[in-house]
Amino acid sequence: MRRVSEVALAQRIEPRIDRPPIRVLQLITSLERGGAENHVLALLTHADRSAFEFEVAVLRGEGELVAVFRQAGIPVHLLRARTRLDAFALQRLTSLLRDGHFDILHSHLFRADIFGALAVGRLGDRAPLLVSTRHNDDRFFLNPFVGLVHYAVSARQDLIIAISDHIARFTVSRGVRHPSRVRRVYHGIEPPVTRSLEREGRQIRADVGVGPDDFLVGNVGRLALQKGQRHLIAAMPLLLERVPNAHAVIAGSGDLEDYLRDLALEAGVADRVHVLGPRRDVPALMHAMDVFAMPSIWEGFGLVLLESMAAGRPVVASRVATIPEVVLDGETGLLVPAGDPVALAEALAQLAHAPETARALGEAGRQRVRQRFSIEKMVGDTELLYRELLEEPHRLAPAGAHIPPRAEASKPLRERV
Repeated sequence: MRRVSEVALAQRIEPRIDRPPIRVLQLITSLERGGAENHVLALLTHADRSAFEFEVAVLRGEGELVAVFRQAGIPVHLLRARTRLDAFALQRLTSLLRDGHFDILHSHLFRADIFGALAVGRLGDRAPLLVSTRHNDDRFFLNPFVGLVHYAVSARQDLIIAISDHIARFTVSRGVRHPSRVRRVYHGIEPPVTRSLEREGRQIRADVGVGPDDFLVGNVGRLALQKGQRHLIAAMPLLLERVPNAHAVIAGSGDLEDYLRDLALEAGVADRVHVLGPRRDVPALMHAMDVFAMPSIWEGFGLVLLESMAAGRPVVASRVATIPEVVLDGETGLLVPAGDPVALAEALAQLAHAPETARALGEAGRQRVRQRFSIEKMVGDTELLYRELLEEPHRLAPAGAHIPPRAEASKPLRERV
């Protein structure tokens, strides 16, 4: 049985009957830089543009990625929603779908899912097929009312793409009208060129005040309670007892920046914990680190895990949610219980005292990204699911029906877990 990406590649190189491109409108809540937004950007800029025509509709704001999409030749439509269920924004979306003759509407994030389902419901027989990607397992889905809305919206969706097996299971557990329509397609990234990044990484260390022989732990992500940076700071006094030359850098934007600095001061490690704020040089920053730490309390996927692994850095992360699907404990990194600074410090010290082991874990992580989480595989899997849906829109049968597995991403959820 061929892998999904191999099938997609075969379809690309086989002679094509002249067919019009498949028109897909991507609908997303905002285009501020984030995991879901970067995912859409990567998908569209690496897709087969001879076979697919993509446009983007954004519900609110004019985020920093709007210009990036437009520079890539991808039209962006601003729906300018002012409220959670803005009737004018919904009408703009409905008109865009009607006039744009799209084959597929692909929504990302819950608010966009709601708008997408409502707009498709208005169009009746003229509606495009509706696809949704589930990017996270946010706690608000546990709210019973949100669960009812989630179930109602899912009834309109012809295909649900989950970015991990954990997210697929979580999505079904919160209520899905047709569980057999859930498929898994992992995120993918394009590994950066490393030679110049290693040099830039050394400069970052010098700028922060970290010596070439010091042990640098790094974290990159939104500064939020979910991400658990406070546990990394709590682990630092324990780590310094065993690794006196240890430092930590924490990069990202969010409401907790001042809080984390105060926490480091209270813990007596302000001179060893460097809270950098937002950074635009994340690939270089990854190369500055010796180990990447991700002490999240919960996590949808964590694209930064792939970025750190692509940089050849070993990972120490929480054993929660999707993380064990990405980081193999003892093979590409070490996994510890969430919210446990003692275990976190122990794992970091273990790698500090075994640099050869750390390098081996990092190299294994780099290879895992190339083999399992490439941008080509993510795009190929998604394109194949688009084609399958258009060719056989009713193949994704109601819950309980058997669907013969054609490829990994096309297996029913019950056959994958």
